[in-house]
Amino acid sequence: MTGSFRKTTIQAHARSKSHHCCSEAHRVRENPEAAPMGRVLRNMNSQIQEKLTKLFNSAYFISKENLAFAKLPELCKLQMKNGLDLGETYLNDHRCKEFIQSISTVMKNDLHNQITSRQPFFFSCMSDQAVDFGVIEEEIVFIRTLENGLAVNKYATIQRVEKSDANGVLASIVNGFEDIGMNNWKDGLVAIGSDGASVMTGVRNGVIAKLRQDVSWLVGIHCVAHKLELAVLDGIKDVQYFADLTEMLKGLYKHYHYSAKALRELEELASVMAEGCNRPVNVTGSRWVPHNFRALKVVCNKYKVIHAHMHQTAVSGNSSATMQGRARNVISKLESYKHVAFMFFMLDILDELQKLSLTFQKDEVAVSDVKNALERTRLSLTALLARPGANLRKFEQSVNVTVFETVTLNKRVNDDAELTNLKNRVVNATNQYLGDRFDNFEQDPVLSAAHILEVRHWPNDREQLAVFGEEEINVLSEHFKQLLEKNDFDQEEALSEWLDLKVLVKNNYGNLRKQAVWQAMFTDFAERFCNVLMLIEILLVLPVCTACCERGFSCMSRIKTQYRSKLDSVTLDYLLRIGIDGVSSADFDPQRAIALWWNTGERAKRPNFVRNS
Repeated sequence: MTGSFRKTTIQAHARSKSHHCCSEAHRVRENPEAAPMGRVLRNMNSQIQEKLTKLFNSAYFISKENLAFAKLPELCKLQMKNGLDLGETYLNDHRCKEFIQSISTVMKNDLHNQITSRQPFFFSCMSDQAVDFGVIEEEIVFIRTLENGLAVNKYATIQRVEKSDANGVLASIVNGFEDIGMNNWKDGLVAIGSDGASVMTGVRNGVIAKLRQDVSWLVGIHCVAHKLELAVLDGIKDVQYFADLTEMLKGLYKHYHYSAKALRELEELASVMAEGCNRPVNVTGSRWVPHNFRALKVVCNKYKVIHAHMHQTAVSGNSSATMQGRARNVISKLESYKHVAFMFFMLDILDELQKLSLTFQKDEVAVSDVKNALERTRLSLTALLARPGANLRKFEQSVNVTVFETVTLNKRVNDDAELTNLKNRVVNATNQYLGDRFDNFEQDPVLSAAHILEVRHWPNDREQLAVFGEEEINVLSEHFKQLLEKNDFDQEEALSEWLDLKVLVKNNYGNLRKQAVWQAMFTDFAERFCNVLMLIEILLVLPVCTACCERGFSCMSRIKTQYRSKLDSVTLDYLLRIGIDGVSSADFDPQRAIALWWNTGERAKRPNFVRNS
């Protein structure tokens, strides 16, 4: 500072009450939530606080149920009709938006505090892109981090993408990190999970390649649920019988989805035959394997009803030529022994694959879980060649010569031999492509090192246990060397701690599940094993699936509908944060959001304002 001020005068002013009050006001203005709660609440009497609590609870319900802001006035009128006193102010859509903004800001600040309070802090990023109902390209970003020793996926932000190339997507991700206060995000980023699109995984100009210019240790992971879909499609794409089966399922869905008359007739026929009626469902969707399994299961379980109605449609004179032609095509498949047997065989195949898909889509799935789940599925598929699965066995036991559920099937001499060849072809090709698509979990040294997380698979032999995992510790230490050096990591200490940790786990935690063991390590022994737990944390936060992004887009579709297509990305971010990570309306506590709202805004708050009649 320059000028004619005396040093002692400045020092005296710094100690003065007026300077303290001004500094405190500036601090609160910059971060309103930092104001002590008691100071805020002292400025409100109990009546005002009770009123604002009810209004904030109502606004939270509006957001959580994906309702329009304009619903708040009507909801308040209903509550006042039921005897609640809500006053006359803030009962409009603009205040509803303000309340929701304050609630979301508190949640965002909590995320920021969680990130900045832990040192060291490692995390991974998962992102995906979609076009919302307003025809705006949006990039949604989640982060995977540890919370109380468990890996969790947290919604970070959604950002508008100005241009759908690598630079545009990268800019959206960077803006998202800055939006939640992660200014030093490069110092903690471990990996990025994506759906495998070239804009993300391109070797030269993809987002991951560009990030590696500054984050050399960055690991790129293709979503395992998406890779599974690609592997299955590769395995069956050349099987004509499956192509015919898919066309039949699509035809059945169209037949009943677009014709109320056809669906009504199916339901009436099912009632007459004393059978339940499940309408055929679509085979297309974001999750190809589970959708196909569900569609095929309906046809197999309601075979007799669907066949009877297709036969009725084919011969009736009150159906269009298109529907009659479709019905005759379906009948030709449902009366072929080989087609029906293949249908039940594929139901067994898809049953195993959809279980694997659902496992991969769980938020808690870790890298070490992928190999085990994949190997189990490949063995289950191989077993279907040695003996029939549950569905095919049920079909074979129900067939009396060539009659299945009162329908006479057309069986040729070579059908059994051709069916055996089909089964071998499908299973062998699927297993081969599963191995090819997921070989990086064996070949990539970082991903392969994750097997040390499986404590139940640690060797029992003392000599083997003594050296178990040391190679993996060295591999991880070398790969993430630059990142670890920023956090005072000591590789020699990590190896020593790893030996102590193995003894502790084997003697005291050997019967616990993997998640419980590592949760105990992080909550009770963080200081004792501070070096080696850095490596374990890195392995736990590796993102193997981006299903959370798909669920985020599903939430976005519920919020930004054709009636709310003008929602901007900032408001959409507020609503998504509550919709994805918010607690239930019954468990919501609005007090911190009220305090934040009370201290922000240019206009004075007038909770007791009464309009003149």
